Amino acid sequence: MPLPGFIGKLIGSKVVDAADTIANIADKFIQTKEEKDAFSLELLQAKADIESKASTLEKDIDEMYLKDTQDARNANARIQESENASWLSKNVGYILDLFLATLWGTITVIMFLKVFKIAAQEVDMISLMSLHGTVTAVFMMSVSFHRGTSRGSEDKSKELKAIREGK
Repeated sequence: MPLPGFIGKLIGSKVVDAADTIANIADKFIQTKEEKDAFSLELLQAKADIESKASTLEKDIDEMYLKDTQDARNANARIQESENASWLSKNVGYILDLFLATLWGTITVIMFLKVFKIAAQEVDMISLMSLHGTVTAVFMMSVSFHRGTSRGSEDKSKELKAIREGK
């Protein structure tokens, strides 16, 4: 879940940059020491408010991500437990997993055969490596969703609880 941390850092750094720019411009136009002090205090307060809002936004994004993942897993569990669900609805995730695993394995074998000059030389290695990276990312995402450990779910539940209590 690196994205929310990235958002917080991005927003935080931009706030500091913008506030410093505003302070430099204001120093050129504000003449008295009292006005400069009052402006600096107001600027510091604005920085703190924006950083607080960015932190809240980051927590909200984390909470939404964890809830979304948990809701999807709960929906999958309800489908598996349902007596009225069709064979396809109960197994579509596993079929996709099997397809992705087969695709990943096939591309990996072709890539290694190409590297060891066993496969045909007209295969574009750059395109093959790009495809392999993409399929690997999707495959790993699928595996982590469908085959996530209960330990990971427990940690996520604790993290979600800590986020809720932190608000």
